Amino acid sequence: MAEITGCHPDMVLFWRLLAEGACSGRPLLSLLYSIGRQLPPEPMGRVVAALAKDVAEGKTLSEAMAAAPSVFSKAHVCLIEAGEYLGRLDRILVLILEFT
Repeated sequence: MAEITGCHPDMVLFWRLLAEGACSGRPLLSLLYSIGRQLPPEPMGRVVAALAKDVAEGKTLSEAMAAAPSVFSKAHVCLIEAGEYLGRLDRILVLILEFT
């Protein structure tokens, strides 16, 4: 899997769509499937499809992201894990988007 920098347009779109969807109350799995269809396969579409597959199999979003270290930094994973723990993933996603 190719390394994707935080400022790649597809990465920014991923964070925007994820934050908007989470803030509107959409279920995570359906949101990931939708985002995966909206992004081109490379570089992010396949990554999002893998995230959706892992989440569908019972992993948390942070666990799924940790499996793609060339795409998601340890900071991303830790922030997402904190959002999951606190039940405030929506707020964390907005912060990540603002800093991306």
